[in-house]
Amino acid sequence: MIFKKTIVLLVVLSFLLVFPAVAGARGDTDRMFNDVEKEYIDYPFIKYLWESGVIAGFPDGTFRPGENITRAQAAKVLVLAGGLTATSSSSEKYFADMDENHWAYGMIQSAAGAGLLMGYPDGNFRPEQPVSRAELATLLLRFGNTPRVNVELPELADMNATHWAAYPVGVVLKAGLLGLSGKDAFAPEEPATRSDMARGLALIKTLSPDLRKVQLAGKLAVKKNGVFLLPKDTQTRHPVSEAVLLSVGDTIIVDQNGEAEIVFEDGSGIRINPNTELEIKKLDGFLFLRTDGTTGSAVDRLEIKLKKGVIHGALASRYNEKEEKAAPTTSLKKMQPGYGMEAPGNPGEEGLAPVLLAYKGVDTASVYSGLYAAGEQEEQAGPAEEVAWWQEPYEQRTRVVVDMPWGVAAIRSTFWTNWVTSDSQGTNVLVGQAVVSVGGRQVVVDLGMSFKIADPLRPPELPAKMTEDEKKEWAEIKSWVQERVEKILKEVAQNLSANPQVTLVQKDQVVTTKLETLTPEQQNAIIEQELQTKLNQITNEITERYKGLFKETGLDINISGPGTSANEQQQQQPQQQQQQQEQQPVSSGGGGGHSSSPVDTVAPTVTATSPVDGTTGVAVNSSITVTFSEEIRGVNENTFTLKRSNDNSVVAASVFYDAAKRTATLVPAGDLAAGTRYSVVLTGGITDTAGNALASYTFYFTTAEGITVTTELNFIPAMLNITAGDTFSVDVVAKNVQDLYGVDLEVLYDPALAEAQYVVSGAAWNEEWAFVQNGIDNKSGKISMILTRKKPYGGCNGLVTIGTVVFKSLSPGALRLSFSSQHDLCNSIPEFIVHQVSACDVDILR
Repeated sequence: MIFKKTIVLLVVLSFLLVFPAVAGARGDTDRMFNDVEKEYIDYPFIKYLWESGVIAGFPDGTFRPGENITRAQAAKVLVLAGGLTATSSSSEKYFADMDENHWAYGMIQSAAGAGLLMGYPDGNFRPEQPVSRAELATLLLRFGNTPRVNVELPELADMNATHWAAYPVGVVLKAGLLGLSGKDAFAPEEPATRSDMARGLALIKTLSPDLRKVQLAGKLAVKKNGVFLLPKDTQTRHPVSEAVLLSVGDTIIVDQNGEAEIVFEDGSGIRINPNTELEIKKLDGFLFLRTDGTTGSAVDRLEIKLKKGVIHGALASRYNEKEEKAAPTTSLKKMQPGYGMEAPGNPGEEGLAPVLLAYKGVDTASVYSGLYAAGEQEEQAGPAEEVAWWQEPYEQRTRVVVDMPWGVAAIRSTFWTNWVTSDSQGTNVLVGQAVVSVGGRQVVVDLGMSFKIADPLRPPELPAKMTEDEKKEWAEIKSWVQERVEKILKEVAQNLSANPQVTLVQKDQVVTTKLETLTPEQQNAIIEQELQTKLNQITNEITERYKGLFKETGLDINISGPGTSANEQQQQQPQQQQQQQEQQPVSSGGGGGHSSSPVDTVAPTVTATSPVDGTTGVAVNSSITVTFSEEIRGVNENTFTLKRSNDNSVVAASVFYDAAKRTATLVPAGDLAAGTRYSVVLTGGITDTAGNALASYTFYFTTAEGITVTTELNFIPAMLNITAGDTFSVDVVAKNVQDLYGVDLEVLYDPALAEAQYVVSGAAWNEEWAFVQNGIDNKSGKISMILTRKKPYGGCNGLVTIGTVVFKSLSPGALRLSFSSQHDLCNSIPEFIVHQVSACDVDILR
């Protein structure tokens, strides 16, 4: 057939040859209309709307894509696409030239009532008048309820910025909803075709922020038996043997023999390892349209609560250049000077005592809901660029959130791992980026890095390169990684919604031959050949970016494009290996003919320190850590020293080196002096395994000033007047506390005058404190209160309501509530003690 349109869609025709149409609910979609072949440019858009029940064509079985669309026809399409109901009668008649005898009266009334269509200044609607291309641009944006963006009309021969439709035309061109009608021309007053309407409407339904939102379709697939599903609001788990569509609130349990995977329609996936339990907290998706006219849901916001075990994730991404440049420049965010800056060490028993309270059977359920936005506030170099609404779904941002008991991982475009075990939790990233929130801090984990939380009550360490065991784990599942990448690439290549504006080109820019002189078959052949060449360039660029990113990890993970099968890839490997061997340089050492090994000439460097250079307010009992770029030799008390800056005297200390983490730790023999500046010096003698020397390195920090704090432990209110038989409550309060994370005290009272009813933790801290012991002895008149801060909360400061005691008065008299001499407020500063203790006097009247 001869094309009447002058706009060609790059991706569509190319992939129609590769991905055949799929029969839908409407019947034989290979021939839904007599005049719309699969090779037709706008076939996918027409098919999508036909299967959605939005368009039906004419009684003779045709769609007539090149015909003009009338205003009445547009009203019907918009009402059906918007899920509205035709209004046959209304108290308000919108247009003078319309009545109930017109076939589209109800549709027009409904569209007008919804604000989708307007009439002319004379009060008429003119239902049989064609919709102009400028009017169609306006209708599409109005239907999508799209937010206004900063877009200028491109330079055109037939309209400029003063045209009434300059803004909507500029947007639809930029977003790719409509194309030019000819070279540098939009033809705003020319009639829009039915095919134009189909294309624009199909794309706006998959790109508009209000219309693209859908439930994310995630299927649980069993890889090895031993997988169970606990549906929301049920107590019985059911064995899973075949694919199951998941819902929010479902819990997946994989035993020691099982293995499972959650797969999504955009190619994303979650691999669930043995002995793993997780809950689906959110399944938000956005709609996208494929080249064969089918639709799918892509990951917009997936939230998982990982209770235990290990998962590997694959998140679909195009890995465009903007995403690769978007990584923040810092690895540790919001690190506060003073508290939290010291490196995790091995404190003595005295320092461990209050921390241990948090491990004695205390419920440490995750309380990170307020941190779900982690990863969306990273510091960027320069002002953030405006992201248009049609680009938002495909921009780099947090799409997956994994809630672990001790931290929350916000996942961006990546392949990543999360683990929750009895001794640690964390995240590593094979490709891409994650941001982990723990203890109020955000840690950026980049490509090839790992972040481990060993103790939620201590400040986080900097991420380190993945260990050999972590690399080995990824290598063992590389077939899964390759499968995920190839599925992602296939979906990216078919996705018409992802970037439609770059798929529109002029016919006369594609081929130089005059198409009018060729037969329809010759036209199709030429266009398809040129478009396939262009498409191959696009998909090859994406594939090469994936390959480059995986190469940076140092792992042997081969990625093929969507057009290369696994068998073809395996057949190519021996030839590639032979070519690599032929290209390797031979040794000049005469004998053997073996290829020479590369020589390491790169010196090691310092990649991180704790405290950070220039930090003030460092705790006097801190240790000092230095992380190196590679494994080193020769770090000891002679090459790693701590000096007082005022007299350059060396502080007695011990040095320990952790080869796995490439970290050296200096532990002073005693507390440092308060309010003193120190220098940390790394001198000659430190080398890497190849003998390359570390350049001398010095950094500085200053310890906190001496602490003089007057703290109080008392009751609020301090005095009460009540009647015998009344119930009353008293708050137990600590004032002027600093870094409080444990409480051990006793409240005394006269059991003849009152009896304690119950005790609760402070209202302001109810979710953050946990009772280790809550004992009431009304015979002796004593209440024991031992509390600890729940993981992962840090210490409290200022005024803290520790708990509330509820009493019932028994008989008249003067009742005094007091604290026993056995009281302790646990904190990380040795000088911090309770200086003042007060009582509460209760006058019980008859």
